[in-house]
Order: sequence, then C-alpha cells, then structure tokens
Amino acid sequence: MSARRFFDHVILLTGGTAFAQFVLLLAAPVLTRIYTPSDFGVRSVFVSILTVLVAGVTGRYHMAIMLEKNEEDVVQLVAVCSLVTLASSGVAGLGWWLATGDPELFGSHASMVYFALLPVSLLGGGIYLTLSQWAIRNDRYWELAKAKVAQPAAQLAPQVIVGLAFPGPLGLLLGDAVGRLSSALVLGRCLARQRSL
Repeated sequence: MSARRFFDHVILLTGGTAFAQFVLLLAAPVLTRIYTPSDFGVRSVFVSILTVLVAGVTGRYHMAIMLEKNEEDVVQLVAVCSLVTLASSGVAGLGWWLATGDPELFGSHASMVYFALLPVSLLGGGIYLTLSQWAIRNDRYWELAKAKVAQPAAQLAPQVIVGLAFPGPLGLLLGDAVGRLSSALVLGRCLARQRSL
C-alpha cells in the first residue's frame, strides 16, 4: 500500500469517527435534559459489561480474517464468526433468563428488564467486529466510515423518543442496541453487494 493511499484511509476512518463523535456531542445537551445522572450510570455499567463480552463474542475467530489468503475461506470465516456470535448472544440471553430467577442479582426488577437488551447489543457488536475486519481486508474504508456514522445516527432516535415516553435508562440502552445493529447492517449490505458481483 502506498503512503498516500494509507494516509487517505487513515483520514477517511478518522473523519468518520470524528463526525460520529461530533453528532453525539451535539446531542448531549438534549440527552442530559431527558435522562438523569443515574440513568447514565446504568448505561455506563451496561456498556462496561458489553465491552468485556464483545471482545470474545466471536471466539476471536475474527482475528483470522486479515490473515487468510483464500477469499472463499475468508467468506467461510465471516460465516463462522457470525454463527459463533449468534450462539454467544443466545448463551448471554439464556444467562439473563436464568438470572431473572434471582431478582436481587440485578438490584431491581427494572434493571433486570434493561439488561435483557444485552444479548441484542452483543449480537450487533459481534457482527460489526467481524465485518469491520472484512471491510479493512477488502479496502472498504468508505463503507466502514459510513458504518461509524450510522451508529450514533441510528441510536439517537430511540434514545430521544423512548426517553421522552418512558422515564429511566431504557431509551439509552435501546439506542445502543439499535446503533450497533445499524452499523453491522451497513457493513452487511456492503458484503452482500460484493458477493453478488
């Protein structure tokens, strides 16, 4: 890869990430008037748990996508990562369901309901992690930048609408799940287009 091409890719990804952060920054005054500090606290705990789980949700198979030379094997790796992610999210959902038998584990019934969104966010995060590796491998930096912008754009609508309708952190967590799924969908459509060519 030439130095100029590498620089263009860095600028594109940095620009997409910066624009996504700028959108969240603009929305912060609105969200802080809808949600309480305790709501943001619940979201912080949720995202912290999610960050730990996403790191292993693909079984770390996504790391091999960049290393594999055969393109057909790469497609199979993407499929394996997606299936492992689906299974891991299902296990997380089962764990949540079993944990509902002990309400004290969550501290309250409301918190128990909020964490039902964890498997959904985990699924979106794992699929995005897999497809982002595929996008980098195939120089699909424009699609990756669009996916980075799609996440905050998609998460803000439910955060505002649900936050106004239902007090509590539900809107924040639902927006996180929708945002992660939306970014994965953007990259998924890119993969589907390439396979159809």
